[in-house]
Amino acid sequence: MLKSLIKKQYYECFRGYFINNKTGKAKSKASIISTFVFFAFAMLILSFCFYGLAYNSSPFLSTEYKWLYYSLFGMTAIGLGIFASVFSTSKSLYNAKDNDLLLSMPIKEKDILLSRISLVYGLSLLYTSVAWIPICILPFVEVGFDLVVCLLDIILLFVIALFTSVLSCAVGYVVAAISRKVKNRSLVTTLLSLIFLGAYYFVCFKFSSIAENIVLNGEAIADKISTWGYLFYQLGLGASGNILSFIIFTVICIALAYVCYIILVKSFTRIATHSGVETSTNKKIVYKQRKKLSLALLGKEFRRFVSTPIYLLNCGLGIVFVIAAGVYLFIKASTINPIIEAFSSEFPIVKELIPLVVIVIICLIIVINAIAVPSIALEGKNLWILKSLPIKTIEILNAKRLVQVLFNAIPSVIVAFIICYALNVEISNSIMTVLNIFLYIEISASIALLVGMINPNFTWTNEAQPIKQNLYLLLDWAICLVLLALLVGSYYFFYDKIQVFDYLEYMIIAQCLIFSLLRRLLDTWAVKKFNEL
Repeated sequence: MLKSLIKKQYYECFRGYFINNKTGKAKSKASIISTFVFFAFAMLILSFCFYGLAYNSSPFLSTEYKWLYYSLFGMTAIGLGIFASVFSTSKSLYNAKDNDLLLSMPIKEKDILLSRISLVYGLSLLYTSVAWIPICILPFVEVGFDLVVCLLDIILLFVIALFTSVLSCAVGYVVAAISRKVKNRSLVTTLLSLIFLGAYYFVCFKFSSIAENIVLNGEAIADKISTWGYLFYQLGLGASGNILSFIIFTVICIALAYVCYIILVKSFTRIATHSGVETSTNKKIVYKQRKKLSLALLGKEFRRFVSTPIYLLNCGLGIVFVIAAGVYLFIKASTINPIIEAFSSEFPIVKELIPLVVIVIICLIIVINAIAVPSIALEGKNLWILKSLPIKTIEILNAKRLVQVLFNAIPSVIVAFIICYALNVEISNSIMTVLNIFLYIEISASIALLVGMINPNFTWTNEAQPIKQNLYLLLDWAICLVLLALLVGSYYFFYDKIQVFDYLEYMIIAQCLIFSLLRRLLDTWAVKKFNEL
């Protein structure tokens, strides 16, 4: 039975590799093989990236701090394993939909639990190996092959995966507990994904400078790890060939895994059957004021956007980058302003170009927030409900467009003012900059809606299809980027004839004309197209 349950867990995890979600039929062997080949290729590329990152710390390999190299990158491998498997752990171990069904069958609870833990361990092993294997290969290339070290590193891969599984179970429980306490679980998933992504990519982007600091301050870091990070200290020593440290690390990891297993065994039934729904005998009837239908539509579009993690992450992540860019430029203004002044002394036009640069920075980022492109396709089979409402078609389209406008405009306008203030831009130029950004947001939202209506896919079986597998997103980005290049780049032909302030005025006029044309298309072609869907 345990073998069957394990097979079931892995099949469910990789079901998309074998079954066509649209038809529900099995894929051909060629399609299955090509999918796995592509996945393996992606993992190989990621491994090469880790090899390149590890190369920056290769000076440690020929010193007495060789263990520090393994400790630091062992932490990296564990971090990747947790990041990649924590949400799968939360879903398969704590929030599995078939827990009640399996518990009602004559199946041992331990078998159910072990099958779920086996998947957690398998995913941890997969993702940690992506980082750990290239990390272990580099010393053999740079220093030389050592059979003992090679064998220890191979065994440590499975031990590290075990330790990663323990941490994934702990973090996954926290994720599951948080998601149960709030109404909008999808938003929690999205926010946690953003936190993990932000932290992980921050480390990746800063890794070269971090590696340089590690090389320069290796002795101090080694002392701190050996004092405060005993387990990783033993990992480093064990991976570099110290058999005693290898045994200590392995025993500690096995002990932690056993404790984790005992805790899960004793609490699995309670965890697996916890619905997260709290009942109360003191219920109050709340009467809500009836909303205007157009506002209700706008609220519906906002709720769908913020409650669908894949939608929010793929079509709303740009606003995080806008805010990050604003914060960064505000903090670094004291460093950037002297540089601008130095260049302006020889090239006066540099200071005048700041408003255009601010427009380019913000507009380049918000282009990826094409929320309106998949909004029509996401209606799916429920489109008829929307079309049957007693409301004008243009108001339905405006609700979808306004989500993108409001989501992009509010933070972008604030960030634009902050950047202009930090870079000492004149108030008049700041206002013109903000107006241009706002108009560009209006135009990009209109373009996104028009592009999304060309040929929407209503036959999807997974929300990822109209969001991630949508070529019209690329078309929308291309159109918006070309428009931005024409609007800002045209100043090259007039920089010696007109001032930047005047050109910003002309940009506003041009964008107003473009927006009027797009509004006309929305009122005519878009309305007709929507009614024909």
